Amino acid sequence: MRWLLLVMLLLPCPGVAAARAEPAEAWPTRDIRIIVPFPPGDAADSEARRLAGHYTEVFGVNFVVDNRPGVSGRMGTEISARLASDGYTLIMTASGPLTLVPQILGAGYDPLVSFEPVLLPAAMPLLLLAPDGPAYARVQDLVLRARGQRRGLAACSTGIATPSHIAAVLFARSLDLDFVHVPYRGSYAAMTDVMAARCDMLFDNAASAGRHARAGRVRAVAITTDAPQTAWPGVPALEGVRLSTFSVLVAPGGTHRLIVSQLNDIGRRFLARPEERARILAEGGAPLDLAPSQIRSYLRQEIAGWNAILRGIDLARD
Repeated sequence: MRWLLLVMLLLPCPGVAAARAEPAEAWPTRDIRIIVPFPPGDAADSEARRLAGHYTEVFGVNFVVDNRPGVSGRMGTEISARLASDGYTLIMTASGPLTLVPQILGAGYDPLVSFEPVLLPAAMPLLLLAPDGPAYARVQDLVLRARGQRRGLAACSTGIATPSHIAAVLFARSLDLDFVHVPYRGSYAAMTDVMAARCDMLFDNAASAGRHARAGRVRAVAITTDAPQTAWPGVPALEGVRLSTFSVLVAPGGTHRLIVSQLNDIGRRFLARPEERARILAEGGAPLDLAPSQIRSYLRQEIAGWNAILRGIDLARD
């Protein structure tokens, strides 16, 4: 009988296994911080604040947005990767820090290992923006301006190693244009100088830039989609530049799967509301409804796609 007792002791107890499958404590019992590695007003910041409001209503604790901008989103994303995986810190990061920054600038995190994917609301195109006025009405006007100036175009971007930066490079290369890259710390600062005509052009996320174009403060010259979008009538698809970007909610690697699953489920139901889908479509985006494992696969594909683009261009020239 001793051997039978030993076997019984070595076998996992169903009650113990179930207990280990649960988080260490009831969650959440205190406020939760959402780190945004960009300045206020950027697309990721707006998405974080929208979700924070809903999560606060559902869970009954405050979800507090904490902006930590710097180095094109790398600083806040890198800080977040080192924080405790206890469910009380989330990160609303974006395509740049996860797909471009590690390849161009280097980063102290692995996009596919250092984080647990939680929620990915949408894929969003970029708008090619220019100062409002007849001199910037069409892509051809930008081409003529570039070839008529000794220094070429002054191309603002939302930062080095961002989709905004790479889109400007692809645009200039596709038309053999000279340009001067002028990186800013986020969308708001770059947009301000486009409005003041201190920059000739800017590629920016349609979610954050669209309101300025619709208000007539800047001109939407083109959009980085395969075909014109009903959300942007009269704005042509840009030949040679087919890009999209995204904001994604993640948690530090090792965060309990039940916490991640709960946040994903509640977030997806919120984004499935007719008014939320209508908002994304009105911005020109494609709503996404993905489980955490599907988000990880999506990120892997995006990283591979951007790596292929980077292999085809020489950023040292710019």
